[in-house]
Amino acid sequence: MIDVVVVVAVVVVAVVVVVVAVVVVVVVSGTSVWSLFIYGVGSLGVEQLYRRFHTSLPLLLRGLCYVAWIYAWEFSTGECHV
Repeated sequence: MIDVVVVVAVVVVAVVVVVVAVVVVVVVSGTSVWSLFIYGVGSLGVEQLYRRFHTSLPLLLRGLCYVAWIYAWEFSTGECHV
């Protein structure tokens, strides 16, 4: 019984945090709510790059791969305005 209460409490807190984050992003900074989704999904790509290259590439080259992925992801979603 306690496990269900804890799970419900965690879900409620998570929902409140997400709602507050969306309100802050939209109202305070004036940016798009889509940016949360775009960077969230983009971070999954960085995670896959890390898993593939963390043993085979030095840190500097991995960093360049991460930057290239982030720029490619931003340009492909239309989020980057240069």
